[in-house]
Amino acid sequence: MLSRSKWRPGIGKHRSRSKTARHLWLVVAALLAACSTAEPLGPPPVVDEIELETVYDAVNTVLTQEQQVEVMNAIDTVVEQCMRQAGYEWFDYPGVTVEQVFANDIFMSDFEVWLFNDPEMSGSDGYGVVSDSRQIRAIETPRDEFFTPEMTPEDEEEYYLAFAGTEEERITIRRANGSHFSQGAGGCLGVGLRTMHPDLETYLRLNSVRKELISDLWTATIESAEVQASLAIWAECMRKEGYAFQDPPAALEAVLTVAADSTPNAAQAVEVSIASKDVGCKELSGLSGWFSAVFLREAEARLSDHMDDLTWLSDAQLGAARRAAEILSDGS
Repeated sequence: MLSRSKWRPGIGKHRSRSKTARHLWLVVAALLAACSTAEPLGPPPVVDEIELETVYDAVNTVLTQEQQVEVMNAIDTVVEQCMRQAGYEWFDYPGVTVEQVFANDIFMSDFEVWLFNDPEMSGSDGYGVVSDSRQIRAIETPRDEFFTPEMTPEDEEEYYLAFAGTEEERITIRRANGSHFSQGAGGCLGVGLRTMHPDLETYLRLNSVRKELISDLWTATIESAEVQASLAIWAECMRKEGYAFQDPPAALEAVLTVAADSTPNAAQAVEVSIASKDVGCKELSGLSGWFSAVFLREAEARLSDHMDDLTWLSDAQLGAARRAAEILSDGS
């Protein structure tokens, strides 16, 4: 049973990160080696929540939401100082908050809602959206707009050269599927990015690999025979209860919409109704159990060849978080 109080994997965690990335990946390797292949659809195999959380953390990020936002704000701080030194005294990044950056992911990620299966919580607080004031603020709080004065074409060209450098300074990363993306890496932007990630090209390349792995793992899990079979049972169950949702994230999205547009009391009633029906239909279908089991099985198949790269990436993220904390605490 997954409850908000017991486990909030990946996005939104606030617990200590004392273990090194290397230690984390040694644990992941041992856990994945112990995973067995799925049996024919029936009662889903029992999955240890700590094992599931460890693997999920390893493939996503070792940083909390707060640390991720600190890294963003530290980059912005360095860029702002650099631009002002270049003569753009008006340059002012307002900074961002966890609420602004993560918005609807503050309380529960898509991964978590697939696994949410707490009858007690769903019957009293639903998913916890309305009762979580941060969630409501996230829906209502727009991100500040960045002010840029009007400039002549010549001044604008000089401005962007100071900000992001030349086209030759851009870093281009080619993905395994043949597509590619490029990142401005010159000028003050390059200074800010390299302050957080000294080996910027390696960081961008491995982060791209990580994102592809997450996408492949997510797709393989959801499209698996076990998850699709149990999802069909869940969806039919929800239809009989009066809700036409294609999957659990769609149910949560409906709650978020109601929370943004209704009074708290009205939204709470809708949330509890949807969440309790969601949990009941998951119990009937075994959806959460199968999702967990297939996720671990597919992780075993996909992650073993990338553990060194992901360990490097995790260390780089932790290093960036340390540097960001120093920059923001010094005000420098």
